[in-house]
Amino acid sequence: MKKKKTMHLKSWQQNFVDQYLSSDAHRSLLVAMPGTGKTITALSAAKKKIERGYASRVVVVSDRKVLQYQWAHVAREIGMDIDIDTTIGQRSFSLTYQAISRKKKDFEGVVTEQDSIFIFDGVARLSKKTEDLGEDILLQNPNSKLLYLSSTPVRGYAFDLIHEFGREFIYQPEIIRLPETQIEVARYSPSILLLEQLRDPGFSLEGLSWRQFEVFISRLLESDGYEIELMNGTKDGGVDIVAVKDMKEAGLYKAVWQAKKYKVSNKVGISAIRELADVRNEFGASKGVLVTSSFLTRGALDRVYRDNFMLGKVDRNDLNQWINRKLFE
Repeated sequence: MKKKKTMHLKSWQQNFVDQYLSSDAHRSLLVAMPGTGKTITALSAAKKKIERGYASRVVVVSDRKVLQYQWAHVAREIGMDIDIDTTIGQRSFSLTYQAISRKKKDFEGVVTEQDSIFIFDGVARLSKKTEDLGEDILLQNPNSKLLYLSSTPVRGYAFDLIHEFGREFIYQPEIIRLPETQIEVARYSPSILLLEQLRDPGFSLEGLSWRQFEVFISRLLESDGYEIELMNGTKDGGVDIVAVKDMKEAGLYKAVWQAKKYKVSNKVGISAIRELADVRNEFGASKGVLVTSSFLTRGALDRVYRDNFMLGKVDRNDLNQWINRKLFE
């Protein structure tokens, strides 16, 4: 086990962890909006189950290999080890549906040898495939626990425990003012919230806190079609946002974003770009992007331009253009 970092869950996250810990449910569902922290919530809940002896390990199943690194990174934040290997071992690990198909016998051994918590990521878009796999797991080992994660409500499944979060924000004043027909859209569309924020006469980048700045950038990315994971906001110099996009024929594109909320007069230096390059490697991302409310020094810009296939920047001018595009597209 890695050394545990101090981690403060939000009230809704802690509520789910408490419910999950006290429940004997075999099939549990957690529904929460993108970027609200489903990953850290699910891992925290599973970790508690393991610590109390209800299971031996966690097995994370997703449909994209790039997500495996994201799960492993978040696990380290709470002192867990999740392997990303080509082999299926005895410890907690993450794998894809494709890997399960290739190593069916090995996976059957995983199911029967230990009582595990299986976390299924993005269940709403996987439907029948996930349901069939879950049924097989419970048939082989009835002591297994299945935890399904989704960004939208899931229909047609039978769950023993359901915890939905993500709709409470419709009670914010800017949403209540929307026509009734748009409120349902606002629950699931980040662009609605983004546009309301941008159209607010009192909006300014200077008026945002560093955390609000990170959330704002995540909304911009979501509105451009990225699936995002907003990190924990510990101001530790690491990754603030992980953004993944399906580029169709070109495959999956993964970028790690580092947000710097600075005064315009305070430029971002070369050390931040070096740090970003290291983090990009750690996450196995296609690109590392630094976004700032300020500008970059000449040395920082030179490094970004030199490695422009792996590094990128969004400075104050770029950010203003991005905002204008959102307002008028």
